[in-house]
Amino acid sequence: MHTTSSAATPTGGRIALALAAVYVIWGSTYLAIRFALEGGFPPFLLGGIRFLIAGSLMYAVLRWRGMRSPTRAQWGNALVLGILLMLLGNGMVNLAEQTVSSGLAAVAVARSRGARVCAVDVSAASLDRALDQGADEVVDASIGPDKVIAAVTHWAGGGVDVSIDALGSPEACRTGILSLGRRGRHVQVGLLPPAAGRADIPMERVIGWELDVLGSHGMAAADYPALLDDIASRRLDLRAMIAPGEPLGLEDAGSALVAMGSTPSRGIVLIDPTR
Repeated sequence: MHTTSSAATPTGGRIALALAAVYVIWGSTYLAIRFALEGGFPPFLLGGIRFLIAGSLMYAVLRWRGMRSPTRAQWGNALVLGILLMLLGNGMVNLAEQTVSSGLAAVAVARSRGARVCAVDVSAASLDRALDQGADEVVDASIGPDKVIAAVTHWAGGGVDVSIDALGSPEACRTGILSLGRRGRHVQVGLLPPAAGRADIPMERVIGWELDVLGSHGMAAADYPALLDDIASRRLDLRAMIAPGEPLGLEDAGSALVAMGSTPSRGIVLIDPTR
């Protein structure tokens, strides 16, 4: 004789509640992170608080439901997962939010779409990598914002059609807007937390030249197919963005993680946990 349990087949209501929990709880977490970053809180602190609260709540609920405390071996497994997921995975993301510019990705994507690109940076190494990615012109930002604006507008013949601030700097934001031609568009990708100072937006130029100033906090899922098609067709070659050399092993990953904020970017560094 076979018996069935009503709990084995979730009802439509339970499924809907589960999806709502994912969308609301998980989604609101990233919304809260956004507001906290804009308020000047460091990404590492936010990541640590997030995992600490989530882990503590899960542990408390499981103990309340009568689950036994994890064994020594289970704690060891959790430690390994924590190192791989929270430290190397989420930790790398948190550090990238502070030290890794998305400017090179912007150069690569723009070139894949046939745009002429002028890259601006204070790092000579980053400018060299921008040229490797196909940038038509590079400008050293250390010459000062006024000279950068003059150089970019001269190169573009009166101003560029689109400017992107991938750094998240009040000065870069203003410089990008003033480098636009009439009816141009500025896209703000880098975060501008109040701790970095308020951006001095030249609204008289925005109004007089009918400029668009847009914020971007991520790529919409509906746009993924076009991006993946560019990658599959090799119009967008991600291999050129990967740092030269073999992937790092776990022993070298820690030192590389610490050095990311103080050494020039070599591109995307891959880590192979099996090494």
